Amino acid sequence: MDRLDPFTLSLLTNDEVLAIDQDSLGRSARRVAIDDQIHHQAWAKPLENGSVAVGLFNTAPAAGNCVVTWEELGLKGPQVARDLWRQKDLESLTENSSRTWPRTACA
Repeated sequence: MDRLDPFTLSLLTNDEVLAIDQDSLGRSARRVAIDDQIHHQAWAKPLENGSVAVGLFNTAPAAGNCVVTWEELGLKGPQVARDLWRQKDLESLTENSSRTWPRTACA
């Protein structure tokens, strides 16, 4: 651990990500969407406070959109989102929100 660069150390010690992992509800994430042709996946984990942690993965060699519906996530209406990796709030998201993720990225 003492040889890790600051970026890697910050990833491994991110309090918000660790809180999702250690959530007291104890439920595992489940894959809610997959597109093998374009190498995208979405995973969702219900949390004890009623919110849902969502992981979007673009494993493709090119940038692209990872699409998941509110129905697949068990959500309705606009949702407040937070980027745990950057530890900042995002704008309110709607059912039709779309983002392009860099190649081999997750959010």
